[in-house]
Amino acid sequence: MTELSEQINFCTYIRTHYPHVIFMSDASGLRMTIGQAMQWKRLSSHRGLPDLFIAHPRGKYSGLFLELKKTGEKIVKKDGVTLKTPHLVEQNEMLFLLRYAGYQAEFALGLYDAITIFESYMNHTCE
Repeated sequence: MTELSEQINFCTYIRTHYPHVIFMSDASGLRMTIGQAMQWKRLSSHRGLPDLFIAHPRGKYSGLFLELKKTGEKIVKKDGVTLKTPHLVEQNEMLFLLRYAGYQAEFALGLYDAITIFESYMNHTCE
């Protein structure tokens, strides 16, 4: 599965199982012209923003942000710690900033990881 297909399946999962939950997804994986990509870039405050935002407060969190990667994608080098690319470092820094701002913010490595994180988040009542 591609990252886009996993993201579509995850959004379908949320709509099917949690129709009351408001969420937003970016255009990750969509093919755009250079002009469209430049316009899309101007519509965000920062680079590295996660792919999905679930606008549903749970416990101490104001919402959930997920940076979805396709199943099997490796985000760290062989040392198990160092992120593989500058883009992943940028995304990780954004997740840190979002956590500091009161959100749960995570990498999700594929559809099933995204569902697991989401279900855990939805079952979280307080802390």
